[in-house]
Amino acid sequence: MAEESEMLDYGHGGDGQDMHDDLGEDQPRYGMRDHHHYQGEEHDDGDVLSQPPHGTEVFVSRIPREATDKQVRAFCETAGDVFDVRMPRNPDSPSQNKGFAFCVYATKEGADEALMTLNQQELPDFPGRRLVIVKSEVKNKLFIGNLPRNISKDALLMLLEEQVKGVLGLELMVDKETGMSRGFGFLEFYNNAAADAARKYMLRPDFRIHDREITVTWAEPKKQDPFQEQVKSIYVGNLPDIVDEHKLKDLFSAYGHITHVTLLRQPDDPNKLRGYAFVHFTERPMALRVLTDAESGKEFEMDGKQLMINMARPQIPRELYQQGYHHNWHHGGSGGGDFNDGFSGFGGRGGGYGGNFSRWVAVVHVGCGS
Repeated sequence: MAEESEMLDYGHGGDGQDMHDDLGEDQPRYGMRDHHHYQGEEHDDGDVLSQPPHGTEVFVSRIPREATDKQVRAFCETAGDVFDVRMPRNPDSPSQNKGFAFCVYATKEGADEALMTLNQQELPDFPGRRLVIVKSEVKNKLFIGNLPRNISKDALLMLLEEQVKGVLGLELMVDKETGMSRGFGFLEFYNNAAADAARKYMLRPDFRIHDREITVTWAEPKKQDPFQEQVKSIYVGNLPDIVDEHKLKDLFSAYGHITHVTLLRQPDDPNKLRGYAFVHFTERPMALRVLTDAESGKEFEMDGKQLMINMARPQIPRELYQQGYHHNWHHGGSGGGDFNDGFSGFGGRGGGYGGNFSRWVAVVHVGCGS
């Protein structure tokens, strides 16, 4: 069916390329969660609107295995009012945690403050152990299909709001020429708990819309890279054969203070450079300004060669890489690049994708909150 293939492209899921299929059910799947509770927990919908809104949960990793729930909660509370913290325990050693936790703040402001101030900060009582804080991508949207073609968006929204809580919006897909419904759409909810309760309600055998049994499932967001939001470096490709740190600093210093430049050498000939480098700024907006100029058509040249510019990609932390949280992109273009110095790069403008690097994706089937 053409319609079904189109809705899969939109983000319904089922694209056959889920990079996490080979992970065990008890493995943390970084950041993205279907449900607001742990597998095996009893689920009580209660008043879903009394729980924090979508966007209030952060994922905390690199937690010392000996750390307690109280210690992690106290750490998170330095950024704002905490609604809940869930830190899974190791079933083989109940006195130890699994090295990660989910912290749900009472407000979005609290979660934002945690992302800005707690990432890479030391956990008290564990000197030198810096925790990693990233946004937890919790699902709050549903796909609904097999809808009557003659129902309008307003009528459908009114019908749904009478029966489920927390609906924020409805995107009903329509035919561009006729304006008629194409029979499917996407519902956005106040939080994950509201979406989960609505999903269960609409999956009941007796639930109908104009005598039609509808299809309901989680809408799959586009795969994202939460750690990319922390990158302050740019990838510079297609460099001339002779280049040094000073040349690159002179070229990009107008955008802000540069902490250092990473030039990589050929593994089989240390006297030769690989043809690309990483320029590290003190602040992310500085790097973004370079990228914006490059995408707007500004040409960066060095010794007659047009350089390729893109944002660098963060390297996956070793302990999570060993647990299987990685996905190799395809090689391509003249960008080149392998893991080194914690970053890898695209080919940039005109160069296609380059390098064999891992992309962080946020998928977690265990956790809490919204």
